[in-house]
Amino acid sequence: MQNITPSLNMVNAEFTNAPLGTTVALITILALLIKPTIKIANRIFTYKKGHSEILKKGGVPAFMLNFFIISIPLKKLPTIGKPEKVITFVFFIILLLASWFLIPALVQTLRTPPDSTLLIWKESGKPFYISAKKASEATTFLPSSWSVTVEECRQNTLSATESQGLISARNLQDLCTLLTTAEGQSHLENAIAKFNKEKLFVTSMIPFTLAVILWLLLGFIFTIYYTKKVRKFILMEQKKAIYCAHGDFSATGVYAIYQEIE
Repeated sequence: MQNITPSLNMVNAEFTNAPLGTTVALITILALLIKPTIKIANRIFTYKKGHSEILKKGGVPAFMLNFFIISIPLKKLPTIGKPEKVITFVFFIILLLASWFLIPALVQTLRTPPDSTLLIWKESGKPFYISAKKASEATTFLPSSWSVTVEECRQNTLSATESQGLISARNLQDLCTLLTTAEGQSHLENAIAKFNKEKLFVTSMIPFTLAVILWLLLGFIFTIYYTKKVRKFILMEQKKAIYCAHGDFSATGVYAIYQEIE
């Protein structure tokens, strides 16, 4: 399991030793970001030249078109087919699976105690926390059901933990080897250092990955929704034009398509 926490000592030192300089730097950065941010916001909330009047009058907000990159072809009557629905369903399943696997990993990473690392048993795939002095079960929300300390390993007082079936004898032996031997301590030191370097990356990339998948899914969902909305608007406008030209008519035969809006 790879995870990442940046070194905060340097940042804390900057704020502590030079608060005025840091404040000025932050204000300058914010000032420089305001104008580009306003420009981006205006572009997202404003219709582009390529956006048809039909989309505007059909009730498709500029934000939806720009933010979700929605494309609704208007060379012919917009239609939603099976491929669009299948792709939307596939991304929904992908989001569920990604959430199922990634959210627990994210929570467990964030819950890792200080000066510890998050490791996984190869044979079972179950995660656990371990520091130089203690190991415990890694859980998502519930408290750990077992823990092992250096003292328990040295005093051989682990029979209760083992007899409850919370952890196997082999795993206990491996943990005690890590906690009580020089080789084990060296391995833990390297694992903890690596975890601290990688924690920020993991805690940033998991939310980012889920957000991208959700954005894609919502893009497909809103494309289907607004395609149907624009289709209904076009049919209503056509129906009004036919009524103005020929008077009342029955939605049958060549006009059967207008049954959709009745």
